[in-house]
Amino acid sequence: MMIKIWGAEKARDYCLMTAFKYRMRLGHKDAIDQELKKEKWYLDKAQELSNQTWAEAENKVFAKTPDSLPEWLAVSTNDTQIIFRVIENCLNRIIIIHKEYVDSGKEIMLKDESGTGSQNNITVVPGDGVKFEGDLKSIIISQDYGCVRLRPHEGELLQF
Repeated sequence: MMIKIWGAEKARDYCLMTAFKYRMRLGHKDAIDQELKKEKWYLDKAQELSNQTWAEAENKVFAKTPDSLPEWLAVSTNDTQIIFRVIENCLNRIIIIHKEYVDSGKEIMLKDESGTGSQNNITVVPGDGVKFEGDLKSIIISQDYGCVRLRPHEGELLQF
């Protein structure tokens, strides 16, 4: 019905904005997995309504998997660490910590190298099968050039 009334482009924009809404309230209202499912539904619908590729629509909102990182995020590893470097500013920066990162046993470091953490927070959320210490729902980097370090310990990620 929305498409008939307002057209596909406006309906697509509505879907993108609604997906953004679910991302922004992540961990504050409903269960994270429920919010992510809703967000994905709206992203899928937005993609269906446009000629964008899934990756283009997704990069506007979040990094879905370790293999599909958005342009604003770089990842490097060494023998002891996995380092996520936020290298560009954009409106919504969400980093999902996937189980394979935790299973590596390496320290996980998340750094704001864009210098814009205070303008647009960087939100770190646990992926499926990942648990933050004390059932924490998310970790926020809200300082310019801020950094968070996480260490796997007995099935949880501890912040230090």
